Amino acid sequence: MTVSLMLDYYIWKLNTFGYHLKNLILHCANTVILFRLLTTISDEKTAFLSALIFGIHPINTEAVNGINFREDILATFFYLLSFISFIKCQKSYWHHGLISILFYTMALLSKEMSITLPALLIIYQFCFYRYSKNTASGNGKMHWVYGGYAIISALYIWCISILTPYFTGNTLISYVTGSGYHLNSPTIPIIIAYYMKLIFFPLNLSAVYEIRHSISFIDTKTLLSIAFL
Repeated sequence: MTVSLMLDYYIWKLNTFGYHLKNLILHCANTVILFRLLTTISDEKTAFLSALIFGIHPINTEAVNGINFREDILATFFYLLSFISFIKCQKSYWHHGLISILFYTMALLSKEMSITLPALLIIYQFCFYRYSKNTASGNGKMHWVYGGYAIISALYIWCISILTPYFTGNTLISYVTGSGYHLNSPTIPIIIAYYMKLIFFPLNLSAVYEIRHSISFIDTKTLLSIAFL
């Protein structure tokens, strides 16, 4: 994201119009890419409707309107491109596997949540290609691609483990499993449920949400959120 903002500054300086324009262009591109992706697993009408909902859904205004939230848009952009390249690789176009790994790397550099992509691809392959013998996956030739994802993921985690002590003063393990993690765990279901609600009822949208912290899994709000999910 930093490189993207640097390029914007080089072109637009402090004129925020250019920054917002780039966010909008990237979001439109994501909508088109999502449509292309969905056509591989559904009919065009369903894919078009789904992509249209994604493109105009009010909840996405948080990421598109906020210049500093471009990391979400960029991560989605490379995430979807990596997914499509993976699908093309399934059809024995082996060079698309390298392209998919490259896009996955760029998605990771945009935002850490992109590390979920390999797991999603495994689920996709299991659901749609596990019985096919006419594809690279069906012939067992996708192992090197998954190996590439594993290497990139391991390198990313290794780099984070080195940088985390520098920025936080704690090791990665202590940072993730420390007291803050245990205190925040009961709040996680509340946050997920809240965002699920926003998908269906996008009201009172904000760039930053104030959600009451829960300190126990037997808290009423935590239990209701878990039941909802």
